[in-house]
Amino acid sequence: MSASTHEIPARYHGLFCATDGRLTFGLLRNATGTLRALVWEGERVRVDTVHMSFAPHTNAISPNASQRLDTLSLELETPGIGPVYLLMFSIENCTPGTFGDFRWIHPLPESPLSDLRLHAEYNASLTATMVGPWDDLAIDERQALESWIVPFSTFRRATEAEAAAHPSWQEAKGSPPRR
Repeated sequence: MSASTHEIPARYHGLFCATDGRLTFGLLRNATGTLRALVWEGERVRVDTVHMSFAPHTNAISPNASQRLDTLSLELETPGIGPVYLLMFSIENCTPGTFGDFRWIHPLPESPLSDLRLHAEYNASLTATMVGPWDDLAIDERQALESWIVPFSTFRRATEAEAAAHPSWQEAKGSPPRR
């Protein structure tokens, strides 16, 4: 079950850099008051959407990460029927034997923002809607459009200097979303 975008904790807003340096993710409330999510590959915008949902963790010791971690789902195409880019918010579990002894747990209220990590996943169903001789063409086209997603990135909070130096982030704060 998803919560509205207004329930996304404010500490999750901000700019995040992929640990491999490939992608940047930003979640912000822009000048018009709209909550907006963006993903950049270098300076190229890959995602710019206001269509998202947030699901807080429901079971802190579940082996299923989507239940154990807070999850933000970004709609990449038609809301409700298209593929989604998932970002799961976590911190490293520094206390062995707690929280099911998992390495990554949901962020605790006292967790420093610098410890926050986002783990990316992708969900899409190609087989349910595509049958017949065009399968290979459609799958090749889909893979080309979404080639930026793999390998999956882990994001960390951007430093103030990184945020200030990211011209697209500064611009996004004052511009309307693309869709």
